[in-house]
Amino acid sequence: MNFETPRPMNWQVYYSMTRKFLRAPYVDYYLGNRHVLDAGCGEGVMLARYNNWHGIDIDQELIRKCQNQGFKADVMSVLEIKFPDSSFDGVHAAQLIEHFPPTQALQFLHETSRILKPGGFLLLTTPGIKRVWNTFSHIRPYPPISLYKLLNVSTESYLGKTRLPLQLFCSHATRSGKGFLGKLAAMLDPVLPASDPDGWIIVCKKI
Repeated sequence: MNFETPRPMNWQVYYSMTRKFLRAPYVDYYLGNRHVLDAGCGEGVMLARYNNWHGIDIDQELIRKCQNQGFKADVMSVLEIKFPDSSFDGVHAAQLIEHFPPTQALQFLHETSRILKPGGFLLLTTPGIKRVWNTFSHIRPYPPISLYKLLNVSTESYLGKTRLPLQLFCSHATRSGKGFLGKLAAMLDPVLPASDPDGWIIVCKKI
């Protein structure tokens, strides 16, 4: 990956990188093997892929599994990240923000923006509206428009926020890709995005 700031991914780059990596290329493109914090790293699936990443999770057993595999990982809450300001090139948070009510989601965004270097990316994956209620612990959906309003619309100030140093850089609608037909449909995401997608890739940039 080019470590210069990428543009929002277009369909040509998507298909080129998919052929190269044999997987959806969003994380490879926006974060790659930079110095990235994996917020809510679980068992370390992403830490196994990128050796420059550092994982945090509140589950001690999961962190122990990561550490036993030689991954850099610590028990830590994403709502109180114990790293210095501007210490990471990127933050990755997969299927995490939908577990928070708005006040905690805002706290999470404050913490991630604090530890990001200027120009760094926060990449969120989150379920679409039609899928978010399939899991009991999900609190609410966070589609891209909700992040845009939080970062740009003054009426959102009822949350008591100070201005976050983030901008909504881009978003990508995704399909689940289960089964042959699902995978075929998912391959159309860059050229024929679903109007009511299964999920979202949301990319915010530290400004």
